[in-house]
Amino acid sequence: MSSSPENGGGLFRFRFSSLHLSYRNLGVYSSGVFFASGIWVFINACLTSKLVNGGDVHVEFEDWVPFLCSLLGMIIVNSVDKSRLSGDSFAYTDENIASKARLILFIGFSLLASGLAGSFTVFILKYLMNGYQGMTLWLGLSNIISNILLMISASLLWVTGNMNDDYHYNLQL
Repeated sequence: MSSSPENGGGLFRFRFSSLHLSYRNLGVYSSGVFFASGIWVFINACLTSKLVNGGDVHVEFEDWVPFLCSLLGMIIVNSVDKSRLSGDSFAYTDENIASKARLILFIGFSLLASGLAGSFTVFILKYLMNGYQGMTLWLGLSNIISNILLMISASLLWVTGNMNDDYHYNLQL
């Protein structure tokens, strides 16, 4: 059986050699893995709480608030362009844009930190102080784990998403 020129002679249709894996792409892909894992852990806890957990404690609104804060913080952090953070010019508008970008970035990272601190607070007050164990304790731990994964994802995406590719050139006229 010979290889045909239509599929490039390989076994698979998708050619792995065509992937351009730079540090930027690798960081963005791994950030997506952390993000999807964080969402999956939290949704899994919500479904486990509703369908499997036979106790009186379930994932409720107070469990969602830290998760939503982290999610909103991730959106805000990754909407800020890294090049806007430095005011290199002496013009008033560039400094004004840089200070606004720094403020927005601070708010985003504050929301991420608040989400993580809130998940620890909910875990301690709702789950540990009442002495829950087993599956019920996992509901609180999953909130902490999902917020940690979202924070790693946001930080990794912000750092690597604003990097220049190896073959990326800025051409200005």
